[in-house]
Amino acid sequence: MVSSTSKLAGVAILCILLGFAVGYGTNALMMPTTPTATQTQNVIKIGAILELSGSQSFLGLKEEHAMQLAVDETNRNLANAGSKLQFELVIQDSKTDPDAAKTAYQTLAASGIQLVVGFAMSSQLAQVIPLAAQDKVVVISSSSTSSALAIDKPYVYRMSGTDFDTGRALATLLNSRGYKYTVIIYKQDTWGSSTSALVAQEFQKYGGQSQLVGFPATGYSMSGIAATASDAVSKYVSEHGSESVAVTGLVNEEDGIALAVAASSYPALSSVNWVEAQGQTGSTATIENPTASAFLQKVNLLSLSYDFNRLNPAYVAFAQAAKNANYEDALVGEAPYSYDAVQLGMLAICIAGNSGPAINAVLPDLAAHYNGVTGGKTLNNVHDQLYQDWGVAGFQTYNGKVDWWRVGIWTASTNTITWFANPEPPT
Repeated sequence: MVSSTSKLAGVAILCILLGFAVGYGTNALMMPTTPTATQTQNVIKIGAILELSGSQSFLGLKEEHAMQLAVDETNRNLANAGSKLQFELVIQDSKTDPDAAKTAYQTLAASGIQLVVGFAMSSQLAQVIPLAAQDKVVVISSSSTSSALAIDKPYVYRMSGTDFDTGRALATLLNSRGYKYTVIIYKQDTWGSSTSALVAQEFQKYGGQSQLVGFPATGYSMSGIAATASDAVSKYVSEHGSESVAVTGLVNEEDGIALAVAASSYPALSSVNWVEAQGQTGSTATIENPTASAFLQKVNLLSLSYDFNRLNPAYVAFAQAAKNANYEDALVGEAPYSYDAVQLGMLAICIAGNSGPAINAVLPDLAAHYNGVTGGKTLNNVHDQLYQDWGVAGFQTYNGKVDWWRVGIWTASTNTITWFANPEPPT
């Protein structure tokens, strides 16, 4: 009997020729060919763990759409080339809960799946790092960034840069706007705790001073957090003036909206400008909440979000495919990284076979030569992307529309911000 690995080795060259390593193949987007009924398909299942419910549910659907675009495009390419190989996503809901994410992973691993993608949140990814090594199942996170997970993780990979870059970017943003003091409001989870410390550390290099105001993942009063932050801001303002003070938020969508609503009742928090990182950038729920929207515009919120070269031909084709499929949410925030996570994983399977150890053996070198919709994916020695550029979004009304307008970009390799002459559309 011919093994699954042997069968797949036969399509390795085919996969390369189909253009996996450079992202989207434009011709395939226009040719939705499927295999004939007489073919016997070899279907490889890929696990996907997404936040389809819970506090971060706005992440899950757009990531699912980006992943499905990758699978559909690859399956069309394979079918057009006469291959019987096809890929299929098997989706589990993490419920935005680390324990539920762990259970979802165990369900997929127990079914024999060798590659699992998703885990946008670091608190969820942390649960499966030891399990992946034990089970020899490859896990590719689309957008976990916590520096606390910049550790040896033999079977786990991250497609976006870590919060070492987030800390540098936020500190540079604060300094570039002339702030010398900041009150950092953060959730005390894996991401928030590590990132808040990094921001304070990097800001200190510019001579800046920080006061940290943390709140637990559950069982907190956002009004109480706002009151504590208001006291800290009032003290800084009374001593140094409002022009030198900013609030820094490290929050997700749900907490960010609740914080903005609570903060709107405290004049001190409205008297200074705000910056934040990634957690709610692009959130339509924020736009649709009148109190939160009015407050965040009043404090001239600048928010960091994942960014990359949108003139990259692979991204241009991806964007067109998303629009054709009515999956335009797949272009927002971290969702394009989900496409690259799935595409890179499928390439590894084509080359090495559907075996966790084999996928793991080839993936680092493949990543070094991969140019996806979010750019290159060269990894460091702990399987994290080397550099992550950050876009600067201004939450503002422009041309009569409230949105997360792109106003600049922070470049990781130079640690500098380039400000745009005019706001650009969010996607």
